Amino acid sequence: MSDAATQLSGQPAPGGTPGATPAPGGDTVNNYAWPQDLAAPVVDLLKSKGVYDDPKIGIPKLANSYFEANKALSGGDVIIAPGDWANEEGVEKFRTKTRGVAKFEEYDPKFADGFETNPNFVEFSKKLAWEWGVPKALFQKGITLWQDFARGQIANEAARMQTENNAAIEALKTKQGPEVYSANMAAGQNVVKSLKASGRISQATLEAVEKHIGSAALIELITGVGAGMKESGTIGNGGHPAPTDPSQMTAEQANAEINRLNGDKEFQDRYLSDKHPEHAVAVERMKNLFAAAARKAA
Repeated sequence: MSDAATQLSGQPAPGGTPGATPAPGGDTVNNYAWPQDLAAPVVDLLKSKGVYDDPKIGIPKLANSYFEANKALSGGDVIIAPGDWANEEGVEKFRTKTRGVAKFEEYDPKFADGFETNPNFVEFSKKLAWEWGVPKALFQKGITLWQDFARGQIANEAARMQTENNAAIEALKTKQGPEVYSANMAAGQNVVKSLKASGRISQATLEAVEKHIGSAALIELITGVGAGMKESGTIGNGGHPAPTDPSQMTAEQANAEINRLNGDKEFQDRYLSDKHPEHAVAVERMKNLFAAAARKAA
């Protein structure tokens, strides 16, 4: 047939073409008239779709729409999502068709190297995608979009925290004064190492402290401890206080501290390099220790 429905859809419209009558010679004459007995709801629907007033457009358009819907529902590339009218059974059929996997555990999201994931969140995202009927390929696109967003947020938060941390450290230096700050820091670090040497803290704790030494809160704590030790002149050592102030040390204690510092690479870096910001403090401490050892020995 050569009617408008055939031209647009490639197939005859079901039940033939409304208003079409054969003409001599086999041609079809189209009068494009809507049937007079159309029910009012049908007329209202046609009007709402903008195809009722001009049957010459509306009839072929509806025929083509019917053909495309039929093709999609018969296994074509286009899948029509159910509307509000659909019942749960119909919705579930749609989701089963679109997922592409038999169960939610078969979703296999890929994350970039080095991207830390929360197993509980990944499990939840798979269940959510399953419930919504998300196709497997689109699920991966969503995961990729999420991790790009998350990495950006993490980077922004890290930069913000670093800025705040640096400002807090500078404020602490200003409050204490550069020289007092350096002295307190050195004394505080000695306290931590002395606690390690006495067995009061573990190597793992010491490494954790060194790892986070850039934290403003930890720096304030260490410098505060260092200031307190400088004032008291002692640090507990298994129940026998050992002085940290060279003027309070015996010759044996001073020599023991000198030997310990000679084996302390970090202290030696400060002591031997005149470019180190804590060089002067290290030199002053070693000078006082030698003086204490010589004075007590005499």
